[in-house]
Amino acid sequence: MTRARENADIHDGSTAITTVGTVTAGNLSNASIVYPSGHVIKYWAVVRTTDGTGRSQTVETPYATVNLGGLLQIGGITATEGNKFRATFGGWAHNTHADNTYSSLYRIHDGANRLAGYEFYYDTNDQSAQMNAPISLTSVFQVPANFTNKTVYVQVARQASHPAGTYLQARCLTGSPNSSSSCNTFPFFELIEIKA
Repeated sequence: MTRARENADIHDGSTAITTVGTVTAGNLSNASIVYPSGHVIKYWAVVRTTDGTGRSQTVETPYATVNLGGLLQIGGITATEGNKFRATFGGWAHNTHADNTYSSLYRIHDGANRLAGYEFYYDTNDQSAQMNAPISLTSVFQVPANFTNKTVYVQVARQASHPAGTYLQARCLTGSPNSSSSCNTFPFFELIEIKA
């Protein structure tokens, strides 16, 4: 008996075996589908490119949206209250000269409310000290009420008393903090909605 014949014998016309076909967005959003806790509901992302040149942004007070080859913001986000967001951003270095104890602050913001916050802390009494730390930050937080058609931003600021000279850099380093090569870097921001 050929393999084709064996398969034909197994499929006896019963409706228990059906052709799945192509799953469309309409099927996935059907209200009768119950997703388990931890299931990824939606994924959004923006990736910028430095187009072969180094990009930098001075960190000031108050907050400003990170802008390295383009703004790190995602529009048109609608999510269900009580679910979780997982936000991740990075792809650049945080560079500062400082002569005391100061903080830089990152936050995820929806234009009206802070959704998550990060403190970037630097402590030195050496005025010549330089920190050039790669940024890759992740947080998980709850989707607030009425989260419909929102724009979500990655923003940065420095402590009001922090001396000037703090900036973000997106460039390819060649072994020392002050040298770079011509190549693309990719600052990014991704947001994932997860079923509670």
